[in-house]
Amino acid sequence: MLVSHEDGGSAMPRLSLFRRQLLRLLQYVLLPLTLFYILVIYEPVPLSRLSHPRRKIDYDAHPTYEYTSLYRQKADLAFEQALDKKLLSLEQDTISLLDEADDLEADAVIWQLTTPDVATALKEWTKQWKLNNRDWDYFLLTARPAELYGYFESIPEIDAMKETSQDIQNDLTRYMLLWYHGGFYADVETWNRISLLDCKPIYDYTAREQGHNVSLMIGVETDEPYISAKQLREWRWARGFGFGQASMWAPMRFDPILRKAIVRTISNSRTQGRSAHEGWIQSLKNHVLGGRSEEVSGRGMFTDLVLEVLSESLKEDHRMRDRDAGLEHRVTWKKFRAMRETAWMDVSQVKEGSEDNMRGLAVLPVNIWYSGQNHSRSGSFEHPSACINYVPGFTPKHS
Repeated sequence: MLVSHEDGGSAMPRLSLFRRQLLRLLQYVLLPLTLFYILVIYEPVPLSRLSHPRRKIDYDAHPTYEYTSLYRQKADLAFEQALDKKLLSLEQDTISLLDEADDLEADAVIWQLTTPDVATALKEWTKQWKLNNRDWDYFLLTARPAELYGYFESIPEIDAMKETSQDIQNDLTRYMLLWYHGGFYADVETWNRISLLDCKPIYDYTAREQGHNVSLMIGVETDEPYISAKQLREWRWARGFGFGQASMWAPMRFDPILRKAIVRTISNSRTQGRSAHEGWIQSLKNHVLGGRSEEVSGRGMFTDLVLEVLSESLKEDHRMRDRDAGLEHRVTWKKFRAMRETAWMDVSQVKEGSEDNMRGLAVLPVNIWYSGQNHSRSGSFEHPSACINYVPGFTPKHS
């Protein structure tokens, strides 16, 4: 029913006029507000932030600079010493067959190890390594390298490792490649930004201008010593700091730290195997405290080993020693925290008689080989110092 006014007219025209005026008002008000929001307030999210969202990290008041590995508590030291002697014997036999003119300097070679499927999925990534480093030989291994293992046939403990998990076997192969042949190892989940010879620490070594004398170069990957136990559980981390394994360079053959990594990997694997025959309570405890391959053969094991070797080998007054770590002033993570420059620990800084344990080590800050992480103050992928980007777990979709 239409509402009539006193003048007999209908109310419909006046209502339509009101709506038009309201729409016009909204136009004049909302349009400027929308433009103001788009042009002034709104900030689009960068792609880098989408792929690496900022994490809220829960910290403790005090740092943890050392960890005690379950595998060191249960280590069979006699077994490790015997295996180490076998590897030293192999090293000496190999060196004796070299021509007098040959030294132990490694060839310029890049190693990558993966499965055929992953190699196909990451073909652009592996191609980048070859294109950027045309002066280096390049080998992409998609199966256990029979020739490499043939050099170790006199050591049955190594052949027995084929019964272990693939992750542990891959770690062992990495150490064996770099110890026996030397060269540069890179995970296939790494993107080579620039030529290796243009990467500052490698350039500084090869130029010989500063006289650095090392047989192994590694980088910091995680640097969160203040991280809380609660945060470690949430992130499923075993520890808050560690040296990375995705990129490693052995400019010299038969580096002692890599030899010890071979021994430690096999020893820890045996310890893990023995724990499977213990009671279920002890087996569960072993799994929780160190069941991951990271602690058996990966970066957890490797980090402990490096700190242990440095503690045993560096001169007593060396700057990397922690004056708060016992009477012997052990080397802990304390001096590696928030590094900004490469730490060169040349063979000249090693105690006399310790050359069989260490022949020089260089440790790189996190932003050189492990930039782009959302922790450890690693900087962006495009950090000015970044030579290599590491994206663990990344596998592009097939086109």
